[in-house]
Amino acid sequence: MNEHELCPFDIAFADYIMQRFQLSDAVVKDQLIQLMSSSRLGHVCTNLDRPLPEVLLESGAFVEHSEQTYLQRNWKLETHLIDPLLKLINDNTGKVIHLPEALTHGLNFEQKQAVEQSLAAQLFILAGGPGTGKTFTARKIIEAHIARSDKPLRIALAAPTGKAISKLKQSLDGVKDTVPVTAATLHTLLGIKRSADFLKKPKCLPYDVILIDECSMIDMALWTVLLRALLPHTKLILLGDIHQLPSVEPGHVFEDLWNVIKDKRSTLGVELKQSMRTDSQALLDLANKVKLGQCDTSIKIDSMPSEDALIDLISPQFSTPFSNEIDQKVLSESQILCGLRQGPFGVDRLNSKIFNHITLACKPQDRLAIPILLTRNAPDLDLCNGQMGVWVHHVHPETQKHLPHPQDYVLFSDRDSLPFSMLPPHELAYAISVHKSQGSEYNRVHFIMPPGSEHFGRKMLYTAITRARNELAIYGTPDTYNQCIAKSGQRTSGLAIRLIKLLQ
Repeated sequence: MNEHELCPFDIAFADYIMQRFQLSDAVVKDQLIQLMSSSRLGHVCTNLDRPLPEVLLESGAFVEHSEQTYLQRNWKLETHLIDPLLKLINDNTGKVIHLPEALTHGLNFEQKQAVEQSLAAQLFILAGGPGTGKTFTARKIIEAHIARSDKPLRIALAAPTGKAISKLKQSLDGVKDTVPVTAATLHTLLGIKRSADFLKKPKCLPYDVILIDECSMIDMALWTVLLRALLPHTKLILLGDIHQLPSVEPGHVFEDLWNVIKDKRSTLGVELKQSMRTDSQALLDLANKVKLGQCDTSIKIDSMPSEDALIDLISPQFSTPFSNEIDQKVLSESQILCGLRQGPFGVDRLNSKIFNHITLACKPQDRLAIPILLTRNAPDLDLCNGQMGVWVHHVHPETQKHLPHPQDYVLFSDRDSLPFSMLPPHELAYAISVHKSQGSEYNRVHFIMPPGSEHFGRKMLYTAITRARNELAIYGTPDTYNQCIAKSGQRTSGLAIRLIKLLQ
């Protein structure tokens, strides 16, 4: 393991375990550092050169299985997924139901195949990249289930973020008038408000069909709660892009599950590959090359922008005072994406620089439009983590320009304005991380890729590129770009292997 992939916490963890069990072997310390570092970087398990001492395995803090070593928490989370996933995979008729033209009109071959195969499955995966029509096909899947049911269906739509939920709700306009449809973030649907809620027995979800988008973002702990909350007859339909960044926490359950069904139950999933877009072929071609690990020598990579140049990257509606109304479409026009959270060109520093630069140039009584991103659910206000809004800021006198004004309010695209004082926890969003951009698309993307971004590999690069509808600018160095391409970003996990063995 490279030294630059370590952090002080990895070493502190190893020192604690060595002291706790009175060990002195330097090789064992290196193994412990490797285990913690691997888990921190998203791997569920690690292939060590030699077994850990028996005293550590007997303590239960570490588990060895099939030549892989797990931290106890990762092992338990992965193990809790096995039985419910096996049940869902095995509960299918295996018979593809052919639908009349009225229910498949407007679908291409792949989309029609997905709709028909989903009807026979307890678990179905609809995978695909941007522009392949996943949400359109999801609507057709729901319509087909409603048409073939002899009773009113209870349907739930869910996703990890508020942005993805809004997109799903829009795609099902009209359908919601015929049957009751619940739409919420996964945390809200499952009643998770704090970390301790993951340890409680979840409430049963009273739905016949649950459709979940952006599944690549869901971590093992959330998958565990979701699977425990399903009723025996509930159908689970999963949407996502297997090539996007996985969850922040360890694991890549969605990709593992996709690999399992393509190997053992191919009728339980369809990957949409035909793009419906006609105006961004160059971006789609670039994304496909990145996905395959191919370098594109023709790609233009600009040097890192100066502080003054940063202002030119954001929408003019955000960079100068305004006097008229704010167009909500500004949130989908242009966006700065960052490969890192911390550092000189990380999200936090860029947002601070841009905000200070703009507010210092303003006069008292000016009004500013400031993009913000919610970082926590607020069910009582019908607001979700990940939702974007525009803070309308009335500038204070010279010494307090950056402070909220009593007249400040926030605009959201799908609800009335909200006084700023009522806003749940949030952060500035002139720049956002690539992770938090998942589920969103923008006409123009400025992707800032400082050294260190390469640790996330080509999945991060692919995710950033596919957020752009029409224009993409990349800032960094060719070396960082090529290192991203060279690193697959694949995470080590035992889930797929364990499931495939049990399905044989």
